[in-house]
Amino acid sequence: MNQEPPQKPFGRFEKLRSAKYIRRRLRKIESATLRHAHMFIVRRWDNIRDVRRHSLVWLLLLGVLISSLALQLMVMQSAYQAPLPVAGGTYAEGVIGQFETLNPIFAASPAERAASKLAFAGLLGYDQTGAVTGDLAQSWSAEAGGKRFVVTLRPNLLWQDGKPLTAADVVFTIKSIQDPLARSPLQAAWQSISVKQLDERRVEFNLPAPFAPFPQLLTVGILPAHQYAGIKPADMRGADSAKLAVGSGPFSVSNLQLVDKNKGRLIIRFTANANYWRGAPMLDRFRLHVFKNREDLRRAFLSGEVNAVPDFSLQEIRQIESVKKINITEAPLNNVVMAIFRTDEGPLKDIKVRQALALAADRQAIVDGPLSGRVTALNIPLPRNLVPGLADLGQPGYNLAAAEQMLASAGWQRAADGKLANNGQPLRLNAVTVKSGDYPKVLEALAGQWAKLGVAVNISLVNPESVQQDVIAPRAYDVLLYEMSVGADPDVFAYWHSSQANAQGLNLANFRSAKTDDALDSARSRPETDLRVAKYRTFVEDWINSAPGVALYQARLHYVSNPDVTALTTTRPLVDSVDRYRNVLYWSVAKEPVNLTP
Repeated sequence: MNQEPPQKPFGRFEKLRSAKYIRRRLRKIESATLRHAHMFIVRRWDNIRDVRRHSLVWLLLLGVLISSLALQLMVMQSAYQAPLPVAGGTYAEGVIGQFETLNPIFAASPAERAASKLAFAGLLGYDQTGAVTGDLAQSWSAEAGGKRFVVTLRPNLLWQDGKPLTAADVVFTIKSIQDPLARSPLQAAWQSISVKQLDERRVEFNLPAPFAPFPQLLTVGILPAHQYAGIKPADMRGADSAKLAVGSGPFSVSNLQLVDKNKGRLIIRFTANANYWRGAPMLDRFRLHVFKNREDLRRAFLSGEVNAVPDFSLQEIRQIESVKKINITEAPLNNVVMAIFRTDEGPLKDIKVRQALALAADRQAIVDGPLSGRVTALNIPLPRNLVPGLADLGQPGYNLAAAEQMLASAGWQRAADGKLANNGQPLRLNAVTVKSGDYPKVLEALAGQWAKLGVAVNISLVNPESVQQDVIAPRAYDVLLYEMSVGADPDVFAYWHSSQANAQGLNLANFRSAKTDDALDSARSRPETDLRVAKYRTFVEDWINSAPGVALYQARLHYVSNPDVTALTTTRPLVDSVDRYRNVLYWSVAKEPVNLTP
């Protein structure tokens, strides 16, 4: 039987020796580690304290480096980004004025005209320079020496309810304006013009004589004939314009909310019109808040209820700027603010008295004073941007001494009280303006200037709602501070032609001059620019010599808005205040950073 050989003793000894060796090595390593830790960490801890200042400096420099790199990255990123308007949201604009209708053929107040402009498009409109351009019209042409116009509509036009817009709607609109039973304020301008439908897209207008400003008449909003079916012309004004307000403009009327009847407070709500021929606006909704009281409007803007206001006075703007960050876009209007003299009775029937008052009016002091230098002084009865070549014309500048001499030559002498009198009759004037905006302050400044001449001026302020009936129609004033809306064409026939010197007309000076009549008649019948300029030059020269008023300044729209909104951006002259909507398609209520394409 085989047996295993006996194990040798040295094998067991080798195993024991190896274990002892390992334990000995571990002790050596542990001892060495402790020595090194003591030498390089514990013993050197005090050294860290000694160099802490240098360490902190290096740490601070490292922090600055990291912050600089982060800032550089942010700057580089922002260089390729810009805050741009974003689509969507609700824009809320606040306006002052009465509101009775959305119908564009009746719209008269600023609120009514603003609402109808948003909902109704015209055949023509105005471009960014104020020149006439096509809106619903694709083209238009003048024929027969300017006595015949043919307008062609754009193809596939739709009303906001999806029904087609055709030439029949255009004819219906013009005939409604012309119907005396409808009582449209535009009736006089259209009464002698015939309109005829040629086909679904073409309309013909025939004029009794050439009329250069005719294209401006074609900017009136077009009405939907199908909505007014069965409504008599006499009932159109009183019809529910909110329900009938199916237009073709950039926005559709959603509803009209009466907030406070006693305060004339209401909100007109609009939604974006997807059928608008230029495409839907960026905004989803537009709200037009109508106020009767200016203080209510100011509070609504300060509280954020409205995003923007187009007609704050300069005094109101200064107050708002002191408590809220705002944007102000200022654009000249084709409107002339002047002191109009009633020339057919009283002391102002004397041309020398009128000329003296013109000499005693320091228009630049008015511009720099109550108007804070934010408008442009004007010394002719036309916006200078409308007629070239009139730079050398203007009413004489301020000259109080010359004014005193002129009045003395007319028999006016200073009495013991310093006031002017002629044969015992004092030179006393009744000056009127509306209780709105900057007009009261302007009239007060002008009256103060005339007081230096010895003229007694009694100032009356009237509500805008009653000025037509109580002041303008009866010509109940000696001096009327008034803003004349000239528009896109320099035709001022309505303001200065003798045929308009009546209760229904707008010749507010009751000014009569054969020379002016001839110049204005000829200017509006000439399509050639050079000939029209020559006629307007003749008119301005006669106006300066006759002094039926004192031109003071060209009005300016001060559009005040919250910083986040994008709205009116142009500083070019606007045809009128509602011309601010010329780029309403691109308005927005918010901005977001957007990466720029390199």
